[in-house]
Amino acid sequence: MSFIDIPTNSKRVVSLTPLIDVVFILIMFFMLTTQFERTQVLDVLVSSKGASAAQVVTQDDTVRVVVLNDGTWQLNNQQFSINDTEALRELTTYKNVRVSASDDAILQDVINLVDELAKVGVNEVVWLPDTNSAVR
Repeated sequence: MSFIDIPTNSKRVVSLTPLIDVVFILIMFFMLTTQFERTQVLDVLVSSKGASAAQVVTQDDTVRVVVLNDGTWQLNNQQFSINDTEALRELTTYKNVRVSASDDAILQDVINLVDELAKVGVNEVVWLPDTNSAVR
């Protein structure tokens, strides 16, 4: 004899507690196993307007590199790829490297060149932005 009449087509209630437990465990797993990318800081000096770029470039231990619009850089009318490590290593013989960009150069190419210079061991890099040109 039953005092409670249970209908046969009743909907069952699903408990959310096990689902919340599983989601919490997954969140903890992903939080503990995630590795964040470490960013690298590049020390780049920007030439001030008061300093004459012509005086800086004429020193014997200083070389001026121009970044072009197609992802290459130019030194003494010769073009090199940004990834040309052999040509970049030759710049380690100079005490200072001055980087400037052509009128239609992309800023990311300038940053990539400075990064590659840092990888080969060129520590003194100064960016000489031309105030008349707009680097994209």
